Amino acid sequence: MEKEIIVGVQSGNVTFSFKTDQDGSNLKEGFDTINRLISSHRDLLQKASLTFPLTTPIIRQQSTVSLAQLGIPANEKEAILGTI
Repeated sequence: MEKEIIVGVQSGNVTFSFKTDQDGSNLKEGFDTINRLISSHRDLLQKASLTFPLTTPIIRQQSTVSLAQLGIPANEKEAILGTI
């Protein structure tokens, strides 16, 4: 079975994508189509950028919890660790 690869091109807040194979047999056709769409719908894409402004991603720090803090009984903890 051949692997499927998804190629994406971002224009402002919009991402266009298409599928290709490992050889990239349709890359030129895919990029040409995306370029044509971007060129022919430039006004609409600019409106989308105004409607959905880019925001800075929020990065949250995850806290680490130890096994001792979980309060798991010793026999169950050993069974879990043995399975891992």
